[in-house]
Amino acid sequence: MRLSEINKSCFDVINYYNNKYRYKNLYNIKYGNNDIKEKESLFRKLIMTIDSKLIDSLKKDYYKYYYIYLFCVLFKEQLVNIEDIDGIVKNVYNADYFSLLQTRMKLNDDIINMILKLVKDNNKVYLGKIPFDYRYHIIRRKEISENIKNQIVDSYSKEEIKEIDNELRDNILFEEIYHDEIGDRNKMFEDENLSDEYRVYQRINNKAS
Repeated sequence: MRLSEINKSCFDVINYYNNKYRYKNLYNIKYGNNDIKEKESLFRKLIMTIDSKLIDSLKKDYYKYYYIYLFCVLFKEQLVNIEDIDGIVKNVYNADYFSLLQTRMKLNDDIINMILKLVKDNNKVYLGKIPFDYRYHIIRRKEISENIKNQIVDSYSKEEIKEIDNELRDNILFEEIYHDEIGDRNKMFEDENLSDEYRVYQRINNKAS
């Protein structure tokens, strides 16, 4: 496939998965069994096709090949780095900032500040759902400055804080009970996702109290 065709295929697959996990009602209407098989097959083909050599051939044209880069952010993170995240943010307006913030690679304050500026009053981009919206994925990051995290916490309304408190507390409490029962509570926070949730919960809860 030509690069333009690969980029279009990445768009199709990303759109499919976004509908599947973000807009489930639309997904059920839009995709039948044949469509699902086709998109899953295309996904596997892209996984095999996109490699480091192909990424090098893009010559960091983040605007023209945005969907190839985003596909890597979502599914082949080892092929991209912080320079690529920065390039996407600077070159692609209304990018999928939520997916960029979900990445496990370390970001920096400049990228976060740029994303915050771009999502402000922007209703055209997906920003996630509480408690795990885009703000959660900023607060959980150990590498981001306390100043930015405090600004993010201040952006929550009282209603949002109450909802987050309920959802995260229930999840953490469930995990505590589970690990108490099997006798390895000390290993509880070896789970990075749970550790992230606990730190975000503490920060927001402390701010609310």
